[in-house]
Amino acid sequence: MCGIIGNFGPKSAEKVLIEGLKRLEYRGYDSPGICVIPDGKLVLAKRKGEIRDLQVHLPRTRAGNSGIGHLVKLSPDFQ
Repeated sequence: MCGIIGNFGPKSAEKVLIEGLKRLEYRGYDSPGICVIPDGKLVLAKRKGEIRDLQVHLPRTRAGNSGIGHLVKLSPDFQ
């Protein structure tokens, strides 16, 4: 199972994606990630754990208005 959210618009992709992932987190997902596109380059961040764990490890160069976020429920075999 997974949840996916995307952003393409004038707002900061990081803020929109993190807020969207927080709204999906109640479903029991345990592996968030986001990818934003500042200056035509992909910046990827993913973690095992909660969204707040991802936020702590986000790269500092993440300004951009396009991106995608995902949440995945890992199988116990992969943890």
